[in-house]
Amino acid sequence: MKVLAIGAHFDDVEIGCGGMLLKRVAQGDKVSILTITNSKYEKPHNNDSRYAEIARAEAQEAAKLIGAELTCLDKEPLNLVHNEGFSYEFDKVINRVEPDIVLTHWSGDFHSDHAAVALSSVRAARRVGTILQYRSNWYSTEELFNENYFVDISDYLERKLEVIRVYKSVLALTEYSWIEFVEKQNQSIGLRLGVKAAEAFTCLKFTEW
Repeated sequence: MKVLAIGAHFDDVEIGCGGMLLKRVAQGDKVSILTITNSKYEKPHNNDSRYAEIARAEAQEAAKLIGAELTCLDKEPLNLVHNEGFSYEFDKVINRVEPDIVLTHWSGDFHSDHAAVALSSVRAARRVGTILQYRSNWYSTEELFNENYFVDISDYLERKLEVIRVYKSVLALTEYSWIEFVEKQNQSIGLRLGVKAAEAFTCLKFTEW
């Protein structure tokens, strides 16, 4: 099986579906990660910043820990807009990877980059048999995230957190609070399923593997 995980920024897929990616690699599947932006940013009212070269180096280390191939389109963040032209850029990678499964952002996400990537990637993956949407942040939203597909990551939670810890450039800004947050979220989902930890997805399309 071939799995393609798509994220707007470096660290999105690791937070949203890193456990599933680790599990898939362990099962012998080929996993690829497509990140759309170079992930740099500067907040105008404080000194918080993220440098593109540091973000890329962290992403390469994370991909190596997962056992995945990493591709980046090097777009500027915070300016992504869903349209046909944007979705065509996804086509090139999808045609090369030929995935059986595409994992992408949830289209109800309030982050504009996440929403644009969700819409364009679903458009580009129209011929892929299975499309699952993950949630990589936990803002309150008007639309509820429809959790209708679950993956048991009990054996991979600690490794997932290890992968996320690679992103020191962003974790330091929140004093590493995201680590505990992700851990508790995955454990909470797992409790509902009777397992130690799990990831939840919205399934848009499913083809039996």
